[in-house]
Amino acid sequence: DINMKLREGAIYAVIGPNGAGKSTLLKTIYGILKPKKGKIIFKGINIAGLEPWQIRDMGIVYIPQEQTYFPYLTVEENLELCSYLIMKKTKRDVSEVIGEVLDLFVNLKMKRRLKASYLSGGELKMLDIACGIVIDPKLMLIDEPTAGLAPNLVGAVYNMIKQLQEEKKISILLVDQNILQAVKISEYVYIMEGGRVVFEGYTREILDSLYDLMKKVLIGFS
Repeated sequence: DINMKLREGAIYAVIGPNGAGKSTLLKTIYGILKPKKGKIIFKGINIAGLEPWQIRDMGIVYIPQEQTYFPYLTVEENLELCSYLIMKKTKRDVSEVIGEVLDLFVNLKMKRRLKASYLSGGELKMLDIACGIVIDPKLMLIDEPTAGLAPNLVGAVYNMIKQLQEEKKISILLVDQNILQAVKISEYVYIMEGGRVVFEGYTREILDSLYDLMKKVLIGFS
């Protein structure tokens, strides 16, 4: 019973407790899980039931919570491996595409010759996202981008996601339990519980609701 829409070029957040169905939603959109009924419309085409590689080729990239890098390859080699997927279609020069992506990720650019296993947790998450960007997506599904990261790295990852949306005009559906950060960079928010959307609204509406709730709590304890 999930019904949601995503405006092109915007960041939409899906938040909720563990077990709410957030990751299941992203995996279903990407074709890892198959829906028993319903439609998933992307650019006018029903992609429900398609295989992940077919959905990827249509311009959707899934960044799972688990890190997907190759630890014994360098940053540049990881990006080269991913770029093969798009080079087959666009015939663009690999080094040119990788150079454009690394210009967005300054830390990775400085460590492009370093093996991925030597990167920090935040840099590894950025590498995962960079590998997705190399494929030239129209929509990114990002699952728990800050899970397990030190607090001082969380802001850097979220700043990068916001920068991607602003500079590359990529639509982003973001799942995270870091509610404040997710809401802060999103235009619209869905709250899930028990496999259902229990509340939705624009960021300002969500923040106003939280503010009103806090006022009631504070007044109750005054």
